[in-house]
Amino acid sequence: MKTLKVRKSFERFEVEVGDETVECTIDCTDGTVNALAAKCIKARQQALALDTLKEKTFDRKKLNKLSEDMAAIIGPIIVEGIGEEFYDAILTACGDGVKLKPAQCNLVMVQVFATVCQAIFDLSLIHISEPTRPRL
Repeated sequence: MKTLKVRKSFERFEVEVGDETVECTIDCTDGTVNALAAKCIKARQQALALDTLKEKTFDRKKLNKLSEDMAAIIGPIIVEGIGEEFYDAILTACGDGVKLKPAQCNLVMVQVFATVCQAIFDLSLIHISEPTRPRL
């Protein structure tokens, strides 16, 4: 007997920031997976380029600008993947009850970005490798 193993349409994960935990859900439905995977790839390339610049920069103003640019790159991907409510909850957890600006929470958000994109990549590969899957 064969067993069919499938992933859920919504992947859950927790973000622990200090003593606060934010439970998030990644939208992995057919309508979002492939489009979001392409956006993740582009954003990852941009983020890596910013990291390279950051390593070479010692000016505080430039570093702050690079942090803001990073938040502007990864923020929309995170919001699209988990929704505005969870995104805001993470920003508030980063600020210990006070909602921070996205650039102030980059250390956490970069990890959230990686988690969201990995879940999306895993599913997009399944979609690509199953072109004969019947559509219902």
